[in-house]
Amino acid sequence: MDDANDTVTSTPAAQPTGSMRYKNNVSEASDLQKTYAHFDYPGGPSGDRERAWEIELENGTYELSVAIGDTAGQYDSNYVLNVEGEQFGNDFVPVNLERQQLVGGQYDASFDGEGFRSNVYTGIVQVTDGRLTIDGIDGDNVEIQWLDIQRVPDLTPGDGRTADQDYSKFVSAVAASTEDGQVPIEIGEDGTVPLGINPTSDIVVGVELQAIDHRGPAITSVDNVRLFETLTG
Repeated sequence: MDDANDTVTSTPAAQPTGSMRYKNNVSEASDLQKTYAHFDYPGGPSGDRERAWEIELENGTYELSVAIGDTAGQYDSNYVLNVEGEQFGNDFVPVNLERQQLVGGQYDASFDGEGFRSNVYTGIVQVTDGRLTIDGIDGDNVEIQWLDIQRVPDLTPGDGRTADQDYSKFVSAVAASTEDGQVPIEIGEDGTVPLGINPTSDIVVGVELQAIDHRGPAITSVDNVRLFETLTG
């Protein structure tokens, strides 16, 4: 990364000391949620605190899931995630159960684990240069916990459409209950988090039909529907 110009250089560089770690402050968090790799590390030296992440992949269509967040400490991040030069999901601002960010001040262990601390973004990306590139440009103290990459099979090669267009897709997830009706459970465009969801609600997910002959969502490429655990207190 070129910190001064906020650009990805694709030049390999060592991580700043302390920017990759296993934080075992919250026992109920999974091992995956306890791991951290910083894209933007406040503890790094000035002018050398930002990093991007890359992996070599064949050109094609991929489904990418990325977990971001921090299970413990202050709520001192503004998460912006970019994949292949485009923002991947909305901004995410972690908050406590009262929607307060609580930035600064002395470390307080009572903050550990409580609040809305992590999120998982899943989407389709096109790799055209032989590598997948992820960065946190325009974010602050951006950390990833884990990621998952799966190639999307092209069912109709040669038709001029990207592989994801061969499948319909899930959209507009809501929590539905007789008491509250349908309540969106996605992070807002301004980074606000959906707190106060009735835990007895059903989860209802729409399907956007975009495939030829209305073929169903791409569950064949993701081993059926998966529920990801995020740390929300």
